[in-house]
Amino acid sequence: MLKSSIVAFDNFAINYPDSKFNEELQYLKIESSYQMADQSIPSKQKSRYQNVIKLYEEYIEEYPQGTFFTEAL
Repeated sequence: MLKSSIVAFDNFAINYPDSKFNEELQYLKIESSYQMADQSIPSKQKSRYQNVIKLYEEYIEEYPQGTFFTEAL
């Protein structure tokens, strides 16, 4: 379920690059990725947590004054 939501967030951003919802969806992608990493088997957790960090860095680069800046920490 979490993986499919991440794919849906990506697809929305591709199909609607100028949408006012893209910032929120990028934040939700971070949240979903974190939950997926947290619920993963130990052998997959490290790479999935690293992906969460990468997504967070992309978020703060794209939205330095973003609405979800503090929540994404």
